[in-house]
Amino acid sequence: MLVLVAACSREPPRATPDAASPATPPDAPAKPRPVALRVALDDACKRHDDCVAIDLFVDGPLRCCISCGARAAANKSSAESFIAACADERPTRDCPVDTCDAEVLDARCVGGHCLLAPRPR
Repeated sequence: MLVLVAACSREPPRATPDAASPATPPDAPAKPRPVALRVALDDACKRHDDCVAIDLFVDGPLRCCISCGARAAANKSSAESFIAACADERPTRDCPVDTCDAEVLDARCVGGHCLLAPRPR
C-alpha cells in the first residue's frame, strides 16, 4: 500500500495598492519625517550649572523640531552635541509652527541627573 501525503504551502496574500484609493493631494502639508540622529541626550550632572534646558523634541517624528512644549533637560556638552546634530539635519521645513505659552522651566541637577523644574520666583 502506497500513501502519498502532499503539503501545500502558500504565501499569504500581499497587500497591493488599491487603484481606486485617492492619491495624496498635491497641496497636502508634508508629514514630519523622523530625524535619524546618532546623538542622545545625557542627563548626568554634579551641580545645577552642569544642566541646561532645550526646547527641542528629542524623539519621534518631530525630533529636532523647536517647541516650547517639548523642553528637555541635559548636561551642557550633551545638549550642545544634540543641537549641532539637529542643525545639520535641518528638519525645520517639516516642523509645525510653535505658538504656545508654556510655563518657564529650568534644568536643575537632582540626584546626579538633570531634571526640569519650575523657575524659582
